[in-house]
Amino acid sequence: MLALLLLAQAPAVIDPLAPLGAAVPQAKAERVVRRGETVSLRIRQGALTISTPARALNDAAAGERVRLVVTATRRTIEAVAEAPGVALLGER
Repeated sequence: MLALLLLAQAPAVIDPLAPLGAAVPQAKAERVVRRGETVSLRIRQGALTISTPARALNDAAAGERVRLVVTATRRTIEAVAEAPGVALLGER
């Protein structure tokens, strides 16, 4: 039972130099969007791209989902963090 609980934890790397091969947590991906930050939300459809400011509701690394509040409409949407300060909704 204890083995199942240990396997359910976050991914880890075994450090061969640590006593008894203790697990070392992996580093998190670098966040490109931070909670509370104003980001450029890019809405892309075919050759058309529209940008509008939005406020991030959570941190996200590139490729991760981020919840945003669109400044102009105050609607909450979900997009994908693309680059520092940029989120994408629609086609990549």
